[in-house]
Order: sequence, then C-alpha cells, then structure tokens
Amino acid sequence: MTLAVITLLALVMFINVNEVSASSTTVSTNSVVNSSDTVKNYIESKNAVPTTVNVDNKQVTSEQYLYLLTSTVTNLNKNTKNTITVNTVVKAPNPSESLKSGNIYKSEYIKLADEITAFINKNGRLPNFVVTSKGNMRTENIIYTYSNVVAFYKTKNRLPNYVTITLWKKASGEGSSTPTTPTTPTTPTTPTNENSVATDSVVNSSDAVKNYVESQSNVPGTVTVAGKTVTLEQYLYLLTTSITNINQNNKNTITIKSIAKAPNPSESLNSGNLLKSEFIKLAGIITTFINKNGRLPNFITTSRGNMRPENLIYTYSNVLAFYKTNKRLPNYVSVKPWSVIASNPTIPEITPGQCLSPTDNAPSNNTTIINLAQSITNGKTTIYDKAQAIFNWVRDNLTYSFYYNTKKGALGALSDRTANCVDTSHLVVALSRAVDIPARYQHGTCTFSSGTYGHVWAQLYVDGKWYNADAISVANSFGVIKNWNTSTVKNLKTYIDVGF
Repeated sequence: MTLAVITLLALVMFINVNEVSASSTTVSTNSVVNSSDTVKNYIESKNAVPTTVNVDNKQVTSEQYLYLLTSTVTNLNKNTKNTITVNTVVKAPNPSESLKSGNIYKSEYIKLADEITAFINKNGRLPNFVVTSKGNMRTENIIYTYSNVVAFYKTKNRLPNYVTITLWKKASGEGSSTPTTPTTPTTPTTPTNENSVATDSVVNSSDAVKNYVESQSNVPGTVTVAGKTVTLEQYLYLLTTSITNINQNNKNTITIKSIAKAPNPSESLNSGNLLKSEFIKLAGIITTFINKNGRLPNFITTSRGNMRPENLIYTYSNVLAFYKTNKRLPNYVSVKPWSVIASNPTIPEITPGQCLSPTDNAPSNNTTIINLAQSITNGKTTIYDKAQAIFNWVRDNLTYSFYYNTKKGALGALSDRTANCVDTSHLVVALSRAVDIPARYQHGTCTFSSGTYGHVWAQLYVDGKWYNADAISVANSFGVIKNWNTSTVKNLKTYIDVGF
C-alpha cells in the first residue's frame, strides 16, 4: 500500500470519526428549559426568532432549537429528563400561516409537539406549518409558542394548562430584521426599558387585580397590562406612577422597568382611612424609592402604620378601580392589615353568577369539555338531573391518585382518567359550567379513615342550593359525602378558582 493511499484512508477515517461525533452531540432537557426564557424574551423584544441559540454551551440553529423544544415538552410531559440529540434540521421551504388568536390547551400542544418531532425525524426539516385548533401555525410562531411553554415550566415547575397564541405578524411585527444570537438577560422578566404602557391601561387593569385579591386573599402572580405581562413589583410601580399622572392631570406613558422584590417585607398597620393628600404623597415616595433603589421597599410608613408591598398593591388597585368607575380619585381609601385581608374574614359570599366563567384549570369553554358535558347531560330535563349526571360520570370514570395541589387541570385529569382531589374538582367544575350550572370549590380540613388532611371538593348550585360534589370516592353520591366525616370538617375557604 502506497503512502498516498494510507494518507487518504487516514483522512477518510478522520472525517468519519468527526461525523459520528457531530451527529451524536446531545444536550440535557434541563439545559433546554434553562434557555427557553432567553429565547422567549428575545422574540418579544426583537420581534423575530434568533438565528442561533446557546444551549448547554452549544450553538444550535433555530431549526434545531425547535426540535429540542418539542422533544423537551414530550420529556417533561412523561416526567423524564432524557438527553436529546442535536440533529441536522433544514429550514421549512415554504413557511405559511393562517391563524386565529386564542388558547391551545395542554393536551393539544403536547400532541402537536409529538407530531412536530416525528415530522422532523422523518423529513430532516421543519414543516411549513403545523395544523392547530386555531388554524395553521408557521415555524417561527411554533418556536415562540413552545419557548413560552417551556419558560412557564422553568418558573412554575409544571407545564401550563394552556398557551395563548396569536398571528405571527401580530406577535413579531412587520419589517423586522433577522437578529443575531440572543444573550442571556440579567433578569428573566418582561423586556425592560423598551416597553411602556399608557396610564389608561393601568387604570383598566386595576379592578381585575382588586377583585383577584378580594376573591383569592392574595395578590396574583403576574398582571397583564395592555397585553404585556408584568411582575407584581413592576405593577406597583405602574400603579403609583399612574396615581401621580392622574393627580397632575396628564396621561404620560410609563416605562416598564426591571424591579427586584422587597428583601424583607414587613407590616405593622392599624385599620383606617388614608386621605387623598396622603395616598398621593405616598405614591410619589414609592415611585422615587423604586427609581433610586431598583427594588420595592420592605414597607412604606403611613399615618396608620407600616404597610407591606402586597397591601400597597391592593390599596392602589382600589384607588385606580375607583377612578375607573368615577373618573376621579377618591377622597380617601380604607386600609387594614394584610394579615386580615389574607385571612379573608369579610369577603362576601360567592354568588352563583360568579361561578360560570371558564378558568385556566377549568376551561368550560373548551370544545372537548363542552362536547363531553353535553353528551353526559343529553336527555336530562332538570338542572338537578344534569348536575347529578356530571357528578356520577366523573366519579365513575376517574380513579384517585395522590399528589399535592393542581398538576393536571380538568383536561389533564380527563385525559389521564386519574387525579387528586383538586384536579378531580377542576373536571367537575369545568363540565358543570359548560352546561351553565354554577360551580365552585370548597377547601377544608377533613378527617378520613386514614387521618386528617387538607382537601378540596366541588360544589354545584342547583335550584337555589349549593350541593357538595366530592367525586374522588365511589362511596359518595351527589350532595352526600361518606368518605370523610362531615360533622368535624373545618371549612377554610370557598373559591371561584383554586390558585394552588
């Protein structure tokens, strides 16, 4: 064998080794999760997908990244953290879209993730679009959508019950240039300094926040203002700045800043009223503190004592909600300790009319839920018969499984046919509301044969009465509970929407 032939063989072997090494490059599911909010934030700030993404210190193309995203969603849904091979993936040759805004629920986006992964594995390229219940979605929008899903998982440690989608032109803007590789933001929140909202938009959001606090005895996790999701820290800044703007009779836009949490919030407050002159002055003090320190204060000193950030959010939401209705700032605002608000002793009885709207975990407007509810109640002529039929169906078709808090929502419970008390209640509530039967949640401490535990069950409103509907046990019937001691129950709180 000549030296030239040996050299050629060596070169071929070197190339083959490198090809094997390249094709076997893998990344962990966790590394894809960790990159997701960077990509999501990049798209929201730059109005386009990045050309490459850094995952586990490896540069992957946006086409490869979509494959990593869909494979990651599949892994997370199966509760596995398998590594994912970085395959060669070609661009979609003719991407197109025809889409309506709306929500895609968990069962659907998980199924679509599997379909996209299978398509890429078979064809070596991205699809031009994927068919959803809202229409055809192009590849850039798919990347953004699944970045949202995985970013939610990164924050909440669970997959969301739905993801909101919109037309790519609206999501991305038109005429935007193709950006370069994103850099990791210092704070994974709503893009800052490039976003602003109108004072009127803050006003319009205020009553929703006020009502949330009064129904849930807590502040929401985030707030939507003019289509932008802001943190609670950012929202307090928007509230106090809006108060100042309104008092000065201007409607300036307000920049959404990066704002850190209060490190050690505390409160020592007496119930009473804060007069207009005081709550306006305090709004200015809070705004100035945030601008100077980049975080919320641990408390603000008022004439009634020290007030913590959660209470400030509720108080100023009350002020702006009054302005929204009356077109003027109130002469005073009533305050009370946050511990009193959080214990919810004075919240009025939840009325049936409040218990018909769809929620994230009980999506009574979902087609699957509607069709099933109508099928279950078909031929039933009374509200009682319909309610009883829904209860019986859930009780007889789901088995109980133990885990804490919401994990699946109504759709996940329906798909898996097994759930804990919270997710079982989500399904009862969703099906009932889908056929216009008011439904709510009851949380209590209940004594079972095995011990005393926190427990959640549904209640349905029929013919002027709330009926217990605890569907986790075949021993129970509609309105009758036998699997725990009803005489010793400690009712903790009634909910329109369970937040845990």
